[in-house]
Amino acid sequence: MSTPNAQFSSVQSPADEEASFQITNPLPTIRKPFVGLVSLDEDSARLLAGREEEVLVLTTNLQAARLTLLYGASGVGKSSILRAGVVASLREKGRSELHNFGTPSFAVAIMNTWAGDPFKELEESVRQGIKKALDVEAIAPMLFSTHPLEPMEEIDSTFPTQATDLVATLRAWTNCYGLELLIILDQFEEFFVYHPEDGLGTFAYEFPLAVAASDLRVRFLVSLRDDALYKLDLLQHRIPGLFENRLQVTAMTMANANQAIHKAISSYNEGLPESDHVRIEDSLVDEVLLQVRSDNLVPGYAGIGPPVFPSLTEPVSLDPAKEAHIDAPYMQLVMERLWEEESAGWQNNTVGRVMRLETLKRLGGAQAVVDQHLDKVMKDFSRAENAIAQDCFYRLVTPAGTKYALTPEELSKWTDRPANLIQSFLEKLAGTKYRIVRRVDKLVGNGTQAAYEAHHDRIALAMLAWHSRRREQEVRNRNRFRLLVVGVIIAALVISSTLYRESSRQTQLIAAEEKAADHEKVKLENEFATVESNDPRLEKFATLKGLVPKFTCTNTATELRSDADKINKALEVDCVQYKQIIEQIKEAPKDAIPVRLYIQIQDEAQRETADDLRSWLRAAKYQGSPNHILVPGIENVGAKKLRASQIRYFHQSGDEINWAWLISTSLRNICIEATPKFITGFEESDSVRQRHFELWLTSDALAKRCDTHSSGAKAQ
Repeated sequence: MSTPNAQFSSVQSPADEEASFQITNPLPTIRKPFVGLVSLDEDSARLLAGREEEVLVLTTNLQAARLTLLYGASGVGKSSILRAGVVASLREKGRSELHNFGTPSFAVAIMNTWAGDPFKELEESVRQGIKKALDVEAIAPMLFSTHPLEPMEEIDSTFPTQATDLVATLRAWTNCYGLELLIILDQFEEFFVYHPEDGLGTFAYEFPLAVAASDLRVRFLVSLRDDALYKLDLLQHRIPGLFENRLQVTAMTMANANQAIHKAISSYNEGLPESDHVRIEDSLVDEVLLQVRSDNLVPGYAGIGPPVFPSLTEPVSLDPAKEAHIDAPYMQLVMERLWEEESAGWQNNTVGRVMRLETLKRLGGAQAVVDQHLDKVMKDFSRAENAIAQDCFYRLVTPAGTKYALTPEELSKWTDRPANLIQSFLEKLAGTKYRIVRRVDKLVGNGTQAAYEAHHDRIALAMLAWHSRRREQEVRNRNRFRLLVVGVIIAALVISSTLYRESSRQTQLIAAEEKAADHEKVKLENEFATVESNDPRLEKFATLKGLVPKFTCTNTATELRSDADKINKALEVDCVQYKQIIEQIKEAPKDAIPVRLYIQIQDEAQRETADDLRSWLRAAKYQGSPNHILVPGIENVGAKKLRASQIRYFHQSGDEINWAWLISTSLRNICIEATPKFITGFEESDSVRQRHFELWLTSDALAKRCDTHSSGAKAQ
């Protein structure tokens, strides 16, 4: 493997690289300049901008080094750079060689699907690469030999007899067609998900042999997410210097993103009559880039670090100015939505062909576009799958709007839904068609398990908003039903009174029936109010409503301020009080305030089992926090008419809401159902401090514990 200086000394200047080949085929017409969340492909090479240096370095490394390792964060643009940049430029160079010399010197193959047999997938990728290099519809049978010095024999063009002998297979391809193979293995982290097996005959065993075969005319580039780099440890002892030639792709800069938007528009305009040219307002570009900046997110988001593109040992900075970065996929999503909105007007000849800032404002801004995108995606799924999403989205996002990874088994415990159905649904959302969630590895016990999290913090916010809208719609539907029932009863009474008007006692009966109707209406409303006050679903809604100030009181975006004020007015949110609570939390760090839970029983007969429960709670471990809770005492409060056990909390802060639900969920493990309930009137009281909770138990609550936690049992 070359040294760092030798590796980069072989890089040609952009001018030399461009002079080495020219475009020989006519440019394809671009249907639309923005592609949303999907990656750019070879046909969209003209839309790739701001990545010229990365493309040049990667192209040179792929041609010069036996193995190049490329990594970067999810969504940073690795696949677009490889397909629309590296593959497109190399294939154009190959077409130039074919035109000038009658044959190319190499063929490029790119593979990014790993669910099937990797040997067969690689074979098909190489086959397609050779066909493109030779510019033919089909390729002739190849000659196979296990060693270049052995005599060749003609075989079928499908795959060598020993399908898992990767070295022999690749040697057969190169010897047959006289081409060097440049193979790109994209999204390589998926390989470890679908093919964890190791040993003779597996791809994990054969791939290092191909890399180490010095006489093999094949060069590899492996691309994967940065959080999956550790998975390559499996191959490190088989591929010496595996991490030496590594390159990192970082987020796009503001300047490059500006260039990409304008290049997309100019590429679309190429070949069109001037009357059909599209123009974009500079103010729109500036506003979109401002809203999709990586650091323009809710508190708690860990932004992308300084942009680097490291080589073998020392990082090489591609951005000395360290300017702000943007989220390229979400810029594309916003621009695609704006294009769809504007182009609809162009087709109707109602407006000029201009992309305008006022359209972005009318749509509600960049985050609103992401919200609308999620709404559109969820319409593709069944009612049952939407119900799964409603239960899971709220768990995959913290109340502060930060994504949180959970396994299907963990989500099953939280939602009481089968883990296999949850996993099947989330796998669909993780596919390239949607990219709403992504699969990650999560440390569970002594090993790792597949978990799922929001694909991005912006999607996380959209998931939280989607869940909130669904819950609010449920409440509205229930209220409509209540009013319908009351209306039907009142209508029946009125009809009855109308019939009696025909009798001789018309006046008396009308008065009596009207009085009865009023009485019945009041009675029904009181009954519904009683039911609602004891409905745990409404208590959960109240909890969710308590989280609204996190967004509405702290959002400073001008275009969202009006909507936030309307939400505050409708839900009676007091932002002044909310800010006071936040200040209290800031003054007293969480770690300095232990969680205290007081157990309230209704009869002395419950004390012994309550003491067992007290020991269990003290020993329990709570997800998301290394701290245990304190259970100072057990108090007999006498007989109470409780419909269900309750976890009472007294400060409507995100911290206390989270803890109330954590305690509630942990109690389910021993079959005790206790619903979090906010008790008003203590926000300003000195008698109830922060992180004070009370567990109010019904008279039969402890009798319902699971058998595995019988009397005297302690917490695991």
